Amino acid sequence: MGQSSSQQRRIERRLQPGDHITTDRYVFVYQHHGIYVGDDMVIHLLPLVKQGNSSIQCQKCGHTPSTHGGIVKTCLSCFRDGNSMDIICYNSWDCKAPDEVVKTATEFLEGIRSFGDYNFVFNNCEDFASFCKTGTKSSEQRAKGITLATVAVAALPAVKISRLF
Repeated sequence: MGQSSSQQRRIERRLQPGDHITTDRYVFVYQHHGIYVGDDMVIHLLPLVKQGNSSIQCQKCGHTPSTHGGIVKTCLSCFRDGNSMDIICYNSWDCKAPDEVVKTATEFLEGIRSFGDYNFVFNNCEDFASFCKTGTKSSEQRAKGITLATVAVAALPAVKISRLF
């Protein structure tokens, strides 16, 4: 279920530069991840296809969901795309300092470092945010997807293969 507007405002007030944030996408099917960099802005990795519900350019940050992909910097509103948002909590010893997290994300944005194109399986937005935050790519969504796929394949009935000669 979604969050109330008062819950959402409390989360937004707690945001600090360097936070790994997430927002629901497509009726809670998956989550989109990014790094909050301050001043109501987020750096995140988008597929090179339409990602949002609108093709109208944002007046605040200039983002046009239907045309921008790769590593982008958008306002919080464009990142959320009308959905609720949460802050991912880490153990402090697992993380870089907040200014280093923002620096890493900014270097990818500016092309100083290369993160590569979006790929759900190998290089997704959660990989990007976790790498900026910890120095290691990781995606719980990918792990859950692989587990679900494995269970689904294991549940398929055995197929009898007969020789045709």
